[in-house]
Formats: sequence, C-alpha cells, structure tokens
Amino acid sequence: KNLVPNPSFEIVKGIVQKWNGRADDFDNWAKHWVSANAGSSDIVFYKGMDRIYPQRPCFENIKNKKPRTGKFMAGIRTFGCSHFPSHCKEYLQVKLKFPLEVGETYHYEYWASPIMRMYQVSHMGIGFSEKLVENPKNTGLIEMEFTLSDPEIKQMDEVDKWVLIRGTFVADKPYRYLVIGNFMPDDSLEIISGNCLPKAYYFIDDVSLVNVKDLEIVEQTEQEEDIKNTKEEKPIISFSKDENSNIDNLISFEKDKIHTFKNLTFENGSAELVSHSISELEKIKSMMEQELNLTLEIIGHTDDIGTSEYNMDLSVKRANAVALHLIRQGIHPNRIKIKGYGESKNLVENNSKANRALNRRVEFIISEIKMEITN
Repeated sequence: KNLVPNPSFEIVKGIVQKWNGRADDFDNWAKHWVSANAGSSDIVFYKGMDRIYPQRPCFENIKNKKPRTGKFMAGIRTFGCSHFPSHCKEYLQVKLKFPLEVGETYHYEYWASPIMRMYQVSHMGIGFSEKLVENPKNTGLIEMEFTLSDPEIKQMDEVDKWVLIRGTFVADKPYRYLVIGNFMPDDSLEIISGNCLPKAYYFIDDVSLVNVKDLEIVEQTEQEEDIKNTKEEKPIISFSKDENSNIDNLISFEKDKIHTFKNLTFENGSAELVSHSISELEKIKSMMEQELNLTLEIIGHTDDIGTSEYNMDLSVKRANAVALHLIRQGIHPNRIKIKGYGESKNLVENNSKANRALNRRVEFIISEIKMEITN
C-alpha cells in the first residue's frame, strides 16, 4: 500500500562512511532517491557513526545514533542559510510508485531525529510535484507546487529518539514526486533548541504515503468454524473485561448503529488526540481484540468555524488519527475504514458554544463481517 519505494533507505549501492559534499554523491546511492537541489544529502550506515569523515563540528555525540528501523537512514540540513548559505537546506526526493489520484485523500508520515547539539527548528514538511524537481545551482530553499509542514515539532532530548512527522491531505493534482525537507525561509522558523552552530541537521527514516481508503475493508475474511452455531444475527454486541485491561465494566454496543465517542477530544484546531482520550479508545481496542469478526467505521465531524474545505479536511484527519491509534495498538487496518463529513452533518444548529461542542464529534459504527455459511 505504501506508494514510496525503498521507504527506509535499505536498498543501497554500498557502504561509504563519509558525509557527502555534492548532490551527485547522494543521487541514487539509496535506490530511487535523489536530491531536489544541489544540496548534499547523506545516506548513513548505523555502524561506525563516530568514524564518518570529514569530521564536522557539533556532530560529536552521534556515535550511538541508530536508524529507527533497519541499518540505514538519510540525513539533511534544514536551517542555517543566513550564516552558512552553502548547502543550508537539503532535500530527499523520490518518484512514487503511482501518481496520486485527484480528489483522493492521502496520509503521509516519516520519522526525523536531530543532531542533538545543533539547532532544532519547526516546520519539517513534505512537498509534491508532477515533474522531477531539479535545482542544480541552488543549495538553499526550493519552491514546490504543493507543500505541507508541521509547525509544532517537539524538542528531542535524547540522541536515539525520533519524532513522527505526519499529515493528511486531498490530492489536487496527479503528483508523481515526493520531496522531504524544510520549505520555509529561516526567518519564518521557530528555533526550538540549540547550543552549537546555527545549523539544523535531521536524520530521516521510514517514509510512508498511503491512500486512506486502503484502511477500508478490502475483502471478507473466512471464519466459518467460529460462526457455525451463530447463524442468527445478534442485535447487541457485548464484551467483558479482559483480565489485563483497565476496563471495569461490561460494554455493549448495538451493531450497525451510529455511536459517539463520549470522552474523545483533540487539541484545538488539530488532529492530535488529547491524552485522556486513550482510555476511550482502549475500550474499542479491547472489543476488537476479543471479537475478531467485528469491523469498525470511524466518522469525523466538525462545527462551522473555518471554511468548509478546512473542516472537511480536519474531520478526515481526526477520523484518521483514531484509526491510526488503533492500528498501532495491533488492530488490522483491513478491519477499519474512515469517513469525514466536515460541518455538513451537524446534530444541532451552530448558534452557540455549547451546540458547536456537540457538533465537534467522532462517531463509530460496529459491524459484523457477513459470512455465507454452507452445509
């Protein structure tokens, strides 16, 4: 399902423990990946990090740095143009396996980890283009047809930690190329931390771009042995407390009916789940683990604050955030599908703060996989 080839940079020409000095040194060293400008992006092998040459100031603490997965990771500069204009912004570019479908919703994510003593900055992002991006004389900021950025990157305090950069968008063109980097001028960035040279360098790993419809059920699984004695449909789906869970009560949901998460909330204007929402999702996770013949549809809604396009996108992102949390907890993605309706299906009029709160909601529908039983 991932449209990004060689997403973890594991397919390489060989192992060379050196920092690149030119874009040519990087291009295609990891199969499918090239630079989008004349910056000298890097491909790094996890062993012997302290022996990479030439030595660079502020890189002293990287000997224990490891890829998030596998043996290789990429590395790029993202800040420092006012002080060090040469190679101050570097980019990773890859040709997608297939062009994006106009009107379809996609979820992107990748993992980033900074050099600890160097600057950490906001707005790591992702860009898309219909054609190969080539800036052979430019070692700084590039312009893209379409970009998305994360303004709220959290500070990393440990050398082996990684931060997830992710988002959801609707494709407006059949983009074929994906580019990773920082697409904002330095004076627009927030400096999160840094006590060495005014540069920022991030390692990159595990790049993913998927169509959110791939979370939908693509086929029915066969569980005939489990349901031979349950030919009549049950109107109520119940599950009991797992010995190892924190769920205290028997919980029942009527199947094929819309239910609303009661204690599921997000940060204002974002799709980031508030921490207390996890206990609400734990109930659903436990149910899905106990009843393997169940599927889940997650539906996002917003109030009318903002444009209809913004609200539609936010509703999809919030439904997708719930789905991704459950998937990371072990629920198979083929058992989940998502929808977003923005402000179009309100419960009440958006004429008060209380009513808007009611309209900002995430709903779910529990269903059973229909089986054809033969005798």
